[in-house]
Amino acid sequence: MHDNLEMKSRRKILMFHGVPEAKEENVTRELIKIIKDHLQFDISKDDIRRCHRMGRVDEKPRPIIIKFQNLERKDQVWTKKSGFKGTFITISKFLTRRRREVFLVARKCFGISKCWTTHDLIIVIGPDGSQHHVECTKDVEAIYTAKDIVGPSSHGSSNANTKKAISIEPSVTQIQVISGNSPVVSISGNSGSMKLGIWVF
Repeated sequence: MHDNLEMKSRRKILMFHGVPEAKEENVTRELIKIIKDHLQFDISKDDIRRCHRMGRVDEKPRPIIIKFQNLERKDQVWTKKSGFKGTFITISKFLTRRRREVFLVARKCFGISKCWTTHDLIIVIGPDGSQHHVECTKDVEAIYTAKDIVGPSSHGSSNANTKKAISIEPSVTQIQVISGNSPVVSISGNSGSMKLGIWVF
């Protein structure tokens, strides 16, 4: 319930990654210019409720959070994000930590092209081509384990076409902060383990 309320409060927010950072900068003015130059879309200060860098100063540019006055403006910018293709700048939704973890696990299992977010929802394309709304890693596991793999054939074996289900059983077992606001989440299960970088908000 708390996570749902938190996501609703973030609906009008986008995160810009890779925008060069200067010591004395006007973040709002710079972002307005970047959006106009790369996305061919005009916005003004009146369209923005707040805009600022997030996290501690580091060698890499800190991400920029921009909250729009309304959902329409935010969605218009989001739909034009392909304009940043070929640059170092990317845009992402401002997910809660819990949903960010689920989203990264889903992308690891199904691939980047088969996972996306729509407002508060995380959508994945399952092995059968159908769309699913996932809220936790258990949902991801249930969809992933529905994928049957045909085992290699062997001469004279009656089990040549035996199907085996793969279970990933993802679960967050440890969160270790390695620098600033960027912890590493270690996810482990029967198939092994993996580490993913997570933004903490």
